[in-house]
Amino acid sequence: LVGTVDGKIRSGEISQFDTLMHEWQTVKRQYLTRAKGPVKQEVLLDVLVEKLSESFLTLWNAMKVTLDKQTADLRRKVMEAQGQAQAHQEAKNQSQSMSQDHFADQKKQWTTRVMQLDTQLDDARRELEDVKYKASQEIAKKSDTERVLREEIKAMQERLARAGSSGAARGAGGPVPA
Repeated sequence: LVGTVDGKIRSGEISQFDTLMHEWQTVKRQYLTRAKGPVKQEVLLDVLVEKLSESFLTLWNAMKVTLDKQTADLRRKVMEAQGQAQAHQEAKNQSQSMSQDHFADQKKQWTTRVMQLDTQLDDARRELEDVKYKASQEIAKKSDTERVLREEIKAMQERLARAGSSGAARGAGGPVPA
């Protein structure tokens, strides 16, 4: 009878103290119905108390081993979860850093492009000013040339007019001196 209790503990059939107590109550009842003689109570107490203590210790040790395994498994799972959480956090931080770096690079490129366009605009403005200046000089030259030509035309017209009036006065007198 006692051997069956130990076997049930080792096989895992008994894993709780209340189940173990119930099993020992069954063993006690069976023993009291089968045992004969006046010392059966003494034998019961001597053997049963010793075996009962041993079986409780065996169950306790089995439960402790199971608990230790479960604790180790839970610690491993917690460490894995913490590792995954840390990996996710690092990936998130790296992604944010990359985004910030990318943004900074884009901002730098954009700023450089704006500066290039500003330089091109300034160059175009200077070129326009040069063209305006050259055009005004050209206009001034053409105005001067036009004025000079008008003065020459006027002078020629005056000469022609004088030549025409002196030719009319000479009238029939012959050729007009040049």
